Amino acid sequence: MNNNPRTAIDAFKMIFSKKILFKYHLVIWLAAFAYGILAFRAYTTKFLLDSLVNKDINEFYFALGFIIFVFGFGSFLRTIEIKKRRKLKMEFAYMTRKYLFDRLAKYPYSFFASNLSGKVVADMRNFEMIEHWYNKYQGQKISILEMLVILGVAFYTNFYLGLAFVGFSFLLLLLYKVQTLKIKNLSIVCTSKGSIFKGRLFDYIGNISLVRLFNIFNIESRKTQKDLSSYMDSSINLYVQKHKFNLYGSFILIFLEVLVTFYLIYLLKLGVVTVGDFTATLIYLNMFNGRFLSFVRMEARLREWQGGVESACKRLFVDLKSNDSINLISKPIRSDISLINLCLSFSGKKVLKNLNLEIQEGEKIGLVGLSGAGKTTLVETLMRLHCPDSNMVYVGGKDITKLKLADLLDMFGIVDQNTLLYNDTIEYNLTLGQKFSDNLIKDALKKAYLSDFIKGQEQGLKTVVGERGVKLSGGQKQRLGIARAILFDAPILILDEATASLDSKSEEVIQKSIANLIKNKTVIAIAHRLSTLDIMDRILVMKNGRIIEDGSQKELLKQKGAYYELYTNQNDKFY
Repeated sequence: MNNNPRTAIDAFKMIFSKKILFKYHLVIWLAAFAYGILAFRAYTTKFLLDSLVNKDINEFYFALGFIIFVFGFGSFLRTIEIKKRRKLKMEFAYMTRKYLFDRLAKYPYSFFASNLSGKVVADMRNFEMIEHWYNKYQGQKISILEMLVILGVAFYTNFYLGLAFVGFSFLLLLLYKVQTLKIKNLSIVCTSKGSIFKGRLFDYIGNISLVRLFNIFNIESRKTQKDLSSYMDSSINLYVQKHKFNLYGSFILIFLEVLVTFYLIYLLKLGVVTVGDFTATLIYLNMFNGRFLSFVRMEARLREWQGGVESACKRLFVDLKSNDSINLISKPIRSDISLINLCLSFSGKKVLKNLNLEIQEGEKIGLVGLSGAGKTTLVETLMRLHCPDSNMVYVGGKDITKLKLADLLDMFGIVDQNTLLYNDTIEYNLTLGQKFSDNLIKDALKKAYLSDFIKGQEQGLKTVVGERGVKLSGGQKQRLGIARAILFDAPILILDEATASLDSKSEEVIQKSIANLIKNKTVIAIAHRLSTLDIMDRILVMKNGRIIEDGSQKELLKQKGAYYELYTNQNDKFY
């Protein structure tokens, strides 16, 4: 099975096991049997009326028994089917959401960097319609069975009557084939434009502070309205097409109803059909019209949902180059790092160029260079946020492309200049849902200079930080990130300007804490403030994706090269 399905049915088979699909199809067969029995409900009227007209007591008792069997046994089976199907539907919904989450969690960083988060969420919601689509898709088979029973009754009553039913059914199916393809194509367009609009709206809300600070409401409003207009135009086109479908179908069925009614009256006058036949056929005609109209309307909706699912498939399912290899190797026990001719390209442009580097276990490395030199990209590649080719990056002597992603990430702790936080409590953002003892948490908070702040909060560690930590200051968020790194105690530590948001007094304390934190750890510190590199063993200077200088701070200053220029050009320790 293709891991990147393009049709709704392929996606469904990929998500759900054969076992659960077998159970579901058994339930469908049960439903078909129940509906097959219940389809004879109208025919019970024929037996009852004919027995009353003929004053035949035996026929009357037979009619009563037939009514009890059809309604009683059919309804009993229907009740069981509904209960089983609802349970399976809940399982389908759970498995769909779990599959999407598990798959997206393994996607490379580049996928999320190139897609608006709101657009991804909108596509996920569209794809989640797959279980609803499949449930109704299978239900259509039952509708077909009911209509076949009705056609059989029509032929049994009168051959020409059956031909009328078949002829109009053919016209409706021809209409269905032409119109539903148009509806599916319009739905794909509508879903795509809807995802773009929702992504734009999500991005607008997420950056509302930027919009206000720079007073760009009009610009953002025009961009949003453009996407909204495009989305609404496609929605209107889809609605008009569905309305045409329903209108044409209703007209054909009304014509069928009028024609059959007059023909039945004619047959009744000739004595060809009984009163029971006349009544039962009219009931079946009404059932047929309702069922067929419901069938074609549901087909229109199914095509719409199918278009939405398949449109989402094209954007959500991409090649998982950074997914776990099928030949996984054991987790590293050392924390040394090796780069061998490491190259990395984005959109055909090389951002890392033939990097060769050895970092010993426990060594502290400073990484400097102008913006765009490749510092952050290099660090992200080590953690496989960007996936390199095999045999280029080794951690603890192990090729990172052959490591289980979870094992690789366990090797790294990071203190970023922009600490990422959930809209949750301080405790959750500190532990990320993992279990740590109270003593370890208190020790991490103390070393990160957060103890006094926590004590000053009415709810302490249960204080909610707001979306992306909006309720905390920049320094508080940074220190929370430092406390998190201390708590997780990974063997390789990434410091990305870890003290950038701290005042001078706090920085002095945190620098001491970091000095204790990095003992016996392999450290890579990305720095713009060169004063933070005093405790580094080596400093690497990057430019245009290459390492152009490598040595201790003292050695690089003596060389009077690129690092010396950066160092001497700093103004108040910034450049």
